[in-house]
Amino acid sequence: MGLLEVFNALLTAESMTITPNFKTNRTETLKSTRDIKLIPTEIRKKIFELSRCKDYLEHIIKRNTNNYL
Repeated sequence: MGLLEVFNALLTAESMTITPNFKTNRTETLKSTRDIKLIPTEIRKKIFELSRCKDYLEHIIKRNTNNYL
């Protein structure tokens, strides 16, 4: 397959995107009410780490979507 055929195949290929749907209401509520301090330190650290990973992933998804469009 030549370069032109590959390029044409890419132009006609259907794209499929899967965007995760994060439900962070509970975490945000715990943070805003300061009830998060009731959670053991190690679990709290994991919650904050998960939140940072979620934010980073959402940033990457937005950037990739903008690049695609």
